[in-house]
Amino acid sequence: MDSRQKILFGLGTGVIIGAAAGLLLAPKTGKETRKIVADRAGTVRSRAAVRLRQAMKRRNSHRVEAAPDYQVEVSD
Repeated sequence: MDSRQKILFGLGTGVIIGAAAGLLLAPKTGKETRKIVADRAGTVRSRAAVRLRQAMKRRNSHRVEAAPDYQVEVSD
């Protein structure tokens, strides 16, 4: 594991531990906390889906633009 991976692993671990501690020490009831977590998870999921679709469109548009070049190479 290189230093960059170690840093990212440590950061991710810290975020998870911090989130867990925040949930356990929160002054809200379990029901309220679960609703907040579910709402945030839904938001993160929808944002990730949007970003994934955008990335797929960019990647596919590059392939569509490059397709004629490959066609010429194969037919020659």
